[in-house]
Amino acid sequence: MNLLFITSFMPKENAPQAGVNITYNLLKLIKENFKYNIDLLCLQNISEIEDTSKDIEKVVDKVDVITISKFKKIFNLAKNINIPVIASVRYDNRVVKYIKDINSQKKYDFILLDYTQNINYYNILRKFFPAAKIIIIEHDVSFLGFERKYKNASGIKKILYKAEYSRLKNYELKMTKKFDHVITLNLKDSKLLGLGDKVKIIAPFINKFDIEPKQHKGFNIMFWGAMNRNENEDAVIYFMENIWNSIDKKDTKFYIVGSKPSERIKSFSSENVIVTGFVKDPKEYFEVMDVSVIPLRLGAGIKIKVLESLANNIPVITTSVGAEGIGIRNRVDGFVTNDVNEFVQHLEELKNNTSLREEIKNNALNLIKSKYSFESNYSILREIFGE
Repeated sequence: MNLLFITSFMPKENAPQAGVNITYNLLKLIKENFKYNIDLLCLQNISEIEDTSKDIEKVVDKVDVITISKFKKIFNLAKNINIPVIASVRYDNRVVKYIKDINSQKKYDFILLDYTQNINYYNILRKFFPAAKIIIIEHDVSFLGFERKYKNASGIKKILYKAEYSRLKNYELKMTKKFDHVITLNLKDSKLLGLGDKVKIIAPFINKFDIEPKQHKGFNIMFWGAMNRNENEDAVIYFMENIWNSIDKKDTKFYIVGSKPSERIKSFSSENVIVTGFVKDPKEYFEVMDVSVIPLRLGAGIKIKVLESLANNIPVITTSVGAEGIGIRNRVDGFVTNDVNEFVQHLEELKNNTSLREEIKNNALNLIKSKYSFESNYSILREIFGE
């Protein structure tokens, strides 16, 4: 069996970016269990060219890379103005040519498109590979993210985001209907698409860092995530402006752990606020953290940073957006609140009550073990591939 996989970001083992890590582990699971011949095409941002293919080359049979610059994205946007921005910037004539050329060399039984941004390749793929099963992986339902953007925006941005939300919602719902299967990462996203049995839900693959909690002085708070993502930057700014100044800072430090922090994020640095930038091994930070704060207001889909904190023995305080689709029971597996005062209260509770921290950690680990396993994903993939 031959499988073609088209993605926008180079899959990597134990990547800090959630989607990249999910893609790597999904391909690894397919290769190990189904033994397919897998070809991978990555339309990679030229700014991310340092993200090499060495990890994924151990998993798949062939890797091809087409780099894309900001200028090329603008060109694609202008050329494909009739489709939503998220898809138009990635609909590239070089990928179309690649699809046409490879058709004369190989027939594929399965074709997987990774992320909503690659959804527009469906039509050209169906034309040249009419017998293939074509599958889209919706890491999150993109129109939901735009809905939150416009609801949190103001002025002209609110008008523009709302217009793009309406356009994207219609397009995403129309296009996903065409696929043989749609993969989502949680039940809520599958219901939003409204496609019944066509949607298959896989559990996200979670980085576990073999944590051995270390004794340390004081109370350490962490935000963990790629800081060049808008929703992560917004969450940290929201925390600093609305929560940080309301808590007791005695013996307390806040670690902002993640690559590519903006100058705005770096400006928060102080004796009690540590902005790490990229860290090669997050384990050294995870081992000395007492709580993970994830006050997300933007974005959509299941939040891997929340799952990673739960799985690595760190109590979580998050919002309804951060907890979406995970199944956290408030005050049992973690804390979920959209209220600033409650957020502060939960931080103080966890700081002053070590037995509560231990209870929350144990419950969270049981949640991870019961809901997020490789075994369940293998069963779902068997349904998709018909084996």
